[in-house]
Amino acid sequence: MQNKVFLQQLTKCFLILNKLELVETYSLVPPKIKEPGALFRQFSYKQIWEYIYKSNAANFVLFDQSLLLLECPQFNGKYSLAYYDNPYSFITEEEFRELFPEATNEQYRQYLKDEVELNKLVTPIRYDYDPTAYSNGIHPAAHLHIGHKNQIRIGCQHKITPLFFLSFIIRQCYPAKWRELFDQNFYGTNIKSDIKKIDNIHFNNEDEIELYLQSKSVETSTYAV
Repeated sequence: MQNKVFLQQLTKCFLILNKLELVETYSLVPPKIKEPGALFRQFSYKQIWEYIYKSNAANFVLFDQSLLLLECPQFNGKYSLAYYDNPYSFITEEEFRELFPEATNEQYRQYLKDEVELNKLVTPIRYDYDPTAYSNGIHPAAHLHIGHKNQIRIGCQHKITPLFFLSFIIRQCYPAKWRELFDQNFYGTNIKSDIKKIDNIHFNNEDEIELYLQSKSVETSTYAV
């Protein structure tokens, strides 16, 4: 995926997130985290989320403070698309003001600092494409990680795009918003455009022995942005 196409995809992601009122802040080209895989292996999940949040490294901070980190492809084709579920349980500022109508912005910030609790149920999701790490039948070039500090690595047959990854996240993590895509007739732009099958040298018969994910025809599943 070329960098120009990648940035166009990020713009489409913003338009959808904004239309669904899911995005709080965004940056199409945020500060890059050097070797995040190696860095994050030594962190707890809470530390990973805080590191990304405080570094302003996320492309999108969502309304619930979950993060989308969508890395542009490197020279070797490697890239990652990640969703980091907010590890804290808290109420929004709007909900806070409903409970405490006279509350100030400072009081809400103090609440976030002192009273939020860790959410024990978080589900980070990350898609990786790294042809240099491919091992046939053992380590898929493209794969999906679900959860943190486990060995789940679900093989994928396609190089997916930020837009397609976003549609997966909305469907799985924000089903009510996914429903809005249909209720508001968001049709017209192909969410599967620019998806490419992985080269045969990076996905062969031995990879098909196990369960893996593949995308059907790119002629379907569309909505306008």
